[in-house]
Amino acid sequence: MTQAHRFDLTAFAWSSFVWIGIGFAWIGLLTLHSITHHFDGLLLLLDWQLMLVAMMLPSALPVFRSLMQLTSRSIDRIAFVFPYWLIWSSFAIFLFWKPFAHHSHSMNRIHALPLSLWQEIVLIGAGIFQFTPLKQACLEGCRSAVAMLLTYYNPDAFSMLHLGTRYALNCLGCCWALMLVMLAVGMNNSALMAGLALVMMIERQWQYGKLFSLLVGVLLISVGAGFLFIAPILLI
Repeated sequence: MTQAHRFDLTAFAWSSFVWIGIGFAWIGLLTLHSITHHFDGLLLLLDWQLMLVAMMLPSALPVFRSLMQLTSRSIDRIAFVFPYWLIWSSFAIFLFWKPFAHHSHSMNRIHALPLSLWQEIVLIGAGIFQFTPLKQACLEGCRSAVAMLLTYYNPDAFSMLHLGTRYALNCLGCCWALMLVMLAVGMNNSALMAGLALVMMIERQWQYGKLFSLLVGVLLISVGAGFLFIAPILLI
């Protein structure tokens, strides 16, 4: 077997292993949400870590695959991935903020609608953010992350830590508002979680991802504004 064939098999085996892990993360999330609707403390952190794997990893997979192919040094791989995990795990501080902690687990079924005012504002704000230069710059950083990694790779842990931090910040800047929508509208809503995961993957990997992100912005604004103006009528 040639070296190229061994390389292809290794990449295929790694990708298969990761997708199996993503599948188990979704199974874990669905199981966790089916047995409890009250999340607190360590259970909340476990839920968030499963969501990171299930929702964020699919869109980041091309970058991590390139990393695995680029270097076999464990220290380089860890240095690149660690900032990604740390930054997104730190974002879980929103889970402990009372408004999100209360509403994200209570608004998890369709019959819980209409949304509250602050949830409608989150939807509209997330939609507006899709059109901002920051969103588009961070999205471009995510879309070009593989090229960045190949261009600036240096077999040095500090260099990889810098590249990993740069990628993680771009990822956070690109997706934080979409994750905020999930936290606001309902972390127990599996359909919403799957939909947002698909949106983030399409934004980053589809050739028309930038245009798609703007359409998502229009949708979020429309839904938020729709509930904002329709809810008072429904409550009459």
